Amino acid sequence: MTAPVFRCLGRVLAVPSEGPARVQRLDASGLVVQPLPALPWRYTPAVGDLLHLLGQGERVWIVGVQSGRGRSELAFRGNVQLHATGALQLGGDGGVRIQAPRIEVTTESLHSEAATAVLRTGSLDSSAERLDERAGSCERVVAGDDRTTAGTHRTLAAVAVTIDGDLLRLG
Repeated sequence: MTAPVFRCLGRVLAVPSEGPARVQRLDASGLVVQPLPALPWRYTPAVGDLLHLLGQGERVWIVGVQSGRGRSELAFRGNVQLHATGALQLGGDGGVRIQAPRIEVTTESLHSEAATAVLRTGSLDSSAERLDERAGSCERVVAGDDRTTAGTHRTLAAVAVTIDGDLLRLG
């Protein structure tokens, strides 16, 4: 005779370094089982997570996560394209991190806003038809040479211009 199919919640009791987690069925049986994952994404449960279980006899699978602090990972083999006919939004309460050997952004308009921005790079090349910079104040420190080449250069100050150096060459 075939064992009946059951569906219930289960609470994660332990997560060994290898092998399936130990989960207590939250039904009348109260059995401790070691369910296998049957989710469309990788999920590593954490102690205390509440999981949806589906089973038959001693065979039990994790088919959902009711509440959890475990790690979820959506991974694909090969190239993947993510597209929305409306806006696509990514968010993370702990932040969003993009890591890749190369990142390419192509767009008609790029807007970036942050309370603080830090850029560290070995080399930065930028090109624009027009560059308009505005700041409450500005300070630049250049360890080596600093050179500006322009067809016409104009410096305009409301109060004063100070040039401080051992040698000033004009012309």
